[in-house]
Amino acid sequence: MTDAHIAQTKHDAIMDHDVIVFSKDRCPQCDQTKRVMRKNGIDFHEVDLQDESIRLTDQEYETPYEFVTQALKAKGAPVVIVKNHRLGQAIKASVYGEFTFWFGFRSDFIKAIAPDNQG
Repeated sequence: MTDAHIAQTKHDAIMDHDVIVFSKDRCPQCDQTKRVMRKNGIDFHEVDLQDESIRLTDQEYETPYEFVTQALKAKGAPVVIVKNHRLGQAIKASVYGEFTFWFGFRSDFIKAIAPDNQG
């Protein structure tokens, strides 16, 4: 693949979304997370962890994979990050700036950010 095929993506552009799901193919927990989010009416932006053509140009982490494994210390997928104002109830998860995040399928956290739980 040549550099012409590399998608330059500003980290800020990804982080503009309220809910971001970093996922990968053939990941049952990723699929279940997205399915439950859709069922609960949660709009989310999906980022493919395996797409090495995505470059986070304004961060020290080049790819989404590097971001979630180095900045968030993720050990599994999916990695879900949610702007703090979206939390319908207090959940105990990790914080990254204005975001709360978790790894894996967490139906309790998903329900906490569902539109019907918003104040």
